[in-house]
Amino acid sequence: MLSDYLFLKKQLEVLQSLDELKHRTAKGTFLISSFAMNNLGGVEEDDSVYFIEILQSQGIIEIINRNESSKFGSIGFELKIDENKLNILIEETKNKVTGKLSIRYDNQSNTLSVDTTKIIFSYHTVFSSQADLCRILLKNKTSANKKWSNGEILEAWGLDDIDDLKDKKCLRKVYDSARRANDKIADETDSRIKDFFLLSMKDVCINPRYRDSITFK
Repeated sequence: MLSDYLFLKKQLEVLQSLDELKHRTAKGTFLISSFAMNNLGGVEEDDSVYFIEILQSQGIIEIINRNESSKFGSIGFELKIDENKLNILIEETKNKVTGKLSIRYDNQSNTLSVDTTKIIFSYHTVFSSQADLCRILLKNKTSANKKWSNGEILEAWGLDDIDDLKDKKCLRKVYDSARRANDKIADETDSRIKDFFLLSMKDVCINPRYRDSITFK
């Protein structure tokens, strides 16, 4: 039996596949097959049929017709979707998937923990600027909820000379640190979190999607 988290991920895959397929067709009823859902979002046939039946019981979709012998050898459906309900469920499921994460940051050891995965940003490696960035943005709840200008980050790093704040290379250092930290987090969480930091050449912040899941030590 699937764990709660895997169930939610599967459900989200089906919902997003349905949404994508719906937007490729005219309004009203439309035809899909479990083959098409697998081709689009990698949703297994048994999973797509199972979740489509669940969504029908929830009043989100109406199965107008069901064809057990589609030309692709999979199950075909003619569906009518309540788009408003579908969009609401997609957002709710996204939030639940994210809410299953337990994110903790230890400022003493520069360790970001996502569930049981520990991601260490050491000061003695190429990740030192990333450790500095985490130390500032993950200091406490206030820092985590703030959108920081790249100039403010440079000042916190001690690069507060007026020339430093105008130096594009220095400003780029903040951007690159956040981007590489995102890459490291994505790599060590098997892409479960790919956008922990939202970044630009002007500012950086922690993605609001994850803020409420973070605890501090």
